Amino acid sequence: LEDQARVSTYLTKTLNIRNYLFDCDGVLYRGTDPMPEASETIQSLIKNGKKVFFVTNNAASSRSELKRKLEKVLHCPDGLLSKEMMIGSAYVAAKYLQSRLFRKKDMENGNKSPRVHVIGTAGLCHEIQSAGFDVSGGPDPEGTPSGMSRDELAAYCFPEVKGELSESGQIDAVVIGLDNDFNYRKLCIATVLLQHNPQAV
Repeated sequence: LEDQARVSTYLTKTLNIRNYLFDCDGVLYRGTDPMPEASETIQSLIKNGKKVFFVTNNAASSRSELKRKLEKVLHCPDGLLSKEMMIGSAYVAAKYLQSRLFRKKDMENGNKSPRVHVIGTAGLCHEIQSAGFDVSGGPDPEGTPSGMSRDELAAYCFPEVKGELSESGQIDAVVIGLDNDFNYRKLCIATVLLQHNPQAV
């Protein structure tokens, strides 16, 4: 096909494709720079009634954060994009945990929220919390040491959930995503949690 207009006509009318899934980094943008024609393509598809979804394996961002980034980088008008169009690995992980843990926990503990320990960003924690889980871990407060001695590990309270110490550090899952501040301390805590909770997802 010789030009963009013919490609667009071929996809939308000849093939009658109704749903489009776009990878984000390296396809729609690189860093904070949009790829050529990305914005025009997305806006044209949506305005022509096509369903567009944005897919990323970057677990650092929540759907709301991904939406804001796309709106900014692609210069999309307000209201064009919605959170429901965002399919990130953080969201997929939360949905997977819902399918694995909610029915089981509802039967065992009556509506008690399952507990998930996270190694990852605030965006990942937010996505899992939004799905109805109690979350421990995530970004460390500033000044938290990166290491941990045996004595410190033995004295550590596992984990604190919503301000209350959980029973024997009970957790139902450990989720690991992109963590630019990953360190030995986080590894130690997650390892001990999994040793104490071999049933965890």
